[in-house]
Amino acid sequence: MKFGDKELFVIDIAEKLFAEKGFEGTSVRDIAKEACGNVSMVSYYFGSKENLLIAVLERRTNDMKIHLNHLLDNTELTNLQKINIIIDEFLQNMMQLKNFQKILIREELFNRDPKIYAILDDFKKNNKAMFFQILRHGIEVGEFKKDVEMELLMAMFIGTVKQMYIAQDAYLRNEEGNKEAVKDCNNTEMYKKLSAYIKQMFKVILANDEK
Repeated sequence: MKFGDKELFVIDIAEKLFAEKGFEGTSVRDIAKEACGNVSMVSYYFGSKENLLIAVLERRTNDMKIHLNHLLDNTELTNLQKINIIIDEFLQNMMQLKNFQKILIREELFNRDPKIYAILDDFKKNNKAMFFQILRHGIEVGEFKKDVEMELLMAMFIGTVKQMYIAQDAYLRNEEGNKEAVKDCNNTEMYKKLSAYIKQMFKVILANDEK
């Protein structure tokens, strides 16, 4: 679904407030006050707070789907290069789209709305299918080993990144040696290290040395 500039502006405000205060703790009036001061305009565009949350999720997940499809269609990259791009972009999303990530984690755990569940379920299934498609093609052309446990590999990847995202303050505190340093520490270096570590892990597990 395509959104106009005014709709995107409201969606950005809603994303920030949903991340800060939670869905239940945010009212349409809160969003309207920060976005435009006009509750009726928000209601006109989205109808309800639930529809606004759906718009927040659809905007981000659709952008990611489009980009992954372009990556799959790229014939100039090896399958391992495509995996490395996915690793970097997943990490960048965790770092740059922090508000969306907070909403995603919270909604995965607590939301029981069937429409929200369907969007998140479709998003996860689509990402999984594309990831597996790259792995299968790598196996078919002999680039990857035949005995790759794809489910475990994806679980290890997602689990490692999410755990680091949750525990990043503790990691940075250990790296810097003191708690105060964390406040001023840029976590870009942490993500660079994590990216290099995961890529090396994938290379060891996937690369077909017999080719």
